[in-house]
Amino acid sequence: MGRDRAVLHVITVRSLSAAAAAREPKDLHAAWASLACYDSDAVPRLNSFAETAKSDLRSVGYELKEEFTVHGGKALSFDGKTEVNETDSANLWVREADGRGILAFRGSDTKEDLEHVRNPTTVNMYGHKIHAGVQAEFAPLIAEMSTINFADLSTLVVTGHSLGGGCATLFAVLMNDADDPLSFGPKRKRVDELYGFGATPVFHCEESETANEYGNGDGQGGSFKGGIYRALKKSKSGPDVQDRAFTLATQSFHFPKTNLVSLWSSKEPPEAIPTSKVQGAPGWRARVKNTGLDDNLFPLHSPVNYVSWLGTQKKRLVVVGDYDGEKLQ
Repeated sequence: MGRDRAVLHVITVRSLSAAAAAREPKDLHAAWASLACYDSDAVPRLNSFAETAKSDLRSVGYELKEEFTVHGGKALSFDGKTEVNETDSANLWVREADGRGILAFRGSDTKEDLEHVRNPTTVNMYGHKIHAGVQAEFAPLIAEMSTINFADLSTLVVTGHSLGGGCATLFAVLMNDADDPLSFGPKRKRVDELYGFGATPVFHCEESETANEYGNGDGQGGSFKGGIYRALKKSKSGPDVQDRAFTLATQSFHFPKTNLVSLWSSKEPPEAIPTSKVQGAPGWRARVKNTGLDDNLFPLHSPVNYVSWLGTQKKRLVVVGDYDGEKLQ
């Protein structure tokens, strides 16, 4: 899963023009921020990729402004063989040139985290029926944040991979909820864009649609700008299979209303299915539900795939769907 850095979009930023901002691969930057979170000693195999992702972010003008960390003592590594430090983390990257901020939540990095995301137990909180395991990881991190952390941003992007993607979707929905269930206050910065990579679905399907309340009046039909990104593998003997992290999305959980982007490899163009601009659940939900799952979580689920495949193929995004097919960014 090496990276072909020569094909990544790299822009050196001191003063960012509006034209340059419009052209830049915003989802790739979000994927970098998601990968950069994997700098813990629990996942040493990802540490070098995380450091490269940090360098990539700095190359386009971002600097790490805030680190939110919750220490949970000791836990077992993914394979259950090594005791590691259990830490949950979220990083805020800010580009001073235009006030754009990316809040990235770390994904699963211990066996305990994996057990949390695989357990379909629910809890009623924040006005929603949600995934209890994600909520248990989410709440302590949010307690470390406040309105002031995001007050100076012109644009707030939230992102994450795996468990981190689940936390990002929960944060986006709750921050934009008119009832302010996180108690950040009426002057809080709303979320402008959401990117989830191999994200854990958080919202139970008893709730037919989970919309962006702040986006209901801007012609988006309650959808978030950005998307949910899924990795797929072509099969020689049957239909494609998707990242096993989407297991719960084939059962009783769903994602907030946004676009869907499918990635196959560095040689296949990504496919984007825009969400509907009218009220109601996105039409692509059934496509995810009816797609088979890979036999194993890895290597398809690796955050490195999402960065590598986006970085090599961004210029060849293929948009399909049943409405005007506008750009997702």
